[in-house]
Amino acid sequence: MSKMLFKKVVGMSPVTSVDIYGGLLANRLLYFFDDNRQKVCLSDMAERLKTGECVYPIATAIDARSAVAHNAPWFEFTPHEIGCTEFGAFIPTWSYGRKFRAGKSTSFRPEVTLGFQLGTYGSAFGVHIGLAWKHIENTITDSWFKDSMDKMVKQYEGKRLFWADVHNFMAGIPGNPFKDRMYLKLVDAGLAFNLPYPPVSGERAQRTPDVLIFCNMSAEHGAHALLKCEEYAREKNLPFPVIDYDGISERTMSIFRDENDTSVPVVIYMPRFSDHELWDEKKSDPEYSAYKNLEDFDIDECAEYGFCRTKKFKYTQEQSAQLINQMEFNVVVNKEKILDAIREVAERE
Repeated sequence: MSKMLFKKVVGMSPVTSVDIYGGLLANRLLYFFDDNRQKVCLSDMAERLKTGECVYPIATAIDARSAVAHNAPWFEFTPHEIGCTEFGAFIPTWSYGRKFRAGKSTSFRPEVTLGFQLGTYGSAFGVHIGLAWKHIENTITDSWFKDSMDKMVKQYEGKRLFWADVHNFMAGIPGNPFKDRMYLKLVDAGLAFNLPYPPVSGERAQRTPDVLIFCNMSAEHGAHALLKCEEYAREKNLPFPVIDYDGISERTMSIFRDENDTSVPVVIYMPRFSDHELWDEKKSDPEYSAYKNLEDFDIDECAEYGFCRTKKFKYTQEQSAQLINQMEFNVVVNKEKILDAIREVAERE
């Protein structure tokens, strides 16, 4: 990890707590890459996707300076390209992290690491740069580099730098709203709304959806995130069914379609909800024996007062299993309805 940070400092690339947090994530989540876990990049996934056996990953972020703006532009990240549909600007993923001017690369810096990417669109808002530094400072042997990092940490003492600074690949592009910005300051797109709808909305013609399945596990109560998706669709003139929000958060699943227009995608919405009556009905069925840890579990209460709270970053294995099982149970119990909706669209096509 220290080598990764050293390369960024020497290469005159900006360093924030996301670099440290991302490095810690790589150490923990990418352990199966052994000594290469701080070297693996997002573009490395492209080879694994050629057969179509893996789900295609699309991650999202927004610029922190636009986070308070209405409908801040979304950036998307795939193993093949990174960019912003609203601005019509994309670069090959392997070039992300380089300096650009007027659409042309002006440097040959290596691609940022997958750990850095994970730290970007999974920003931990509770990561304090000083605390993060304490986790790794004893592993640094180069005195010059350690002194440089110490000065940077002290400069921002008491602050939470949760955005990721990266060279702006749209710098100098005429007409681009970000043309005068040297860096992008990217954060989790959940600051805009908590369902990553824009990349699969049909705004890009290559990704016109037939069925949209929203599994909403955000902390906010109600269907606010789905409402933001619908508002986004209406403002962009994208096909989206009319949503009836009455009681939508008190059912494990709702399906919406436009009976008169087959170009409108079917929307399947699954909120974070513990249906105790449904659990009591199913718990004696052997098919649902794997979910016995849901007995007496209420995800709304957990989100309000328990370990499911947004600012809770440490879970036991049992708590993680309970949270995962709640949504999994909601999906499995509705499996046939979901498949019927998908079959309906497939047969129509």
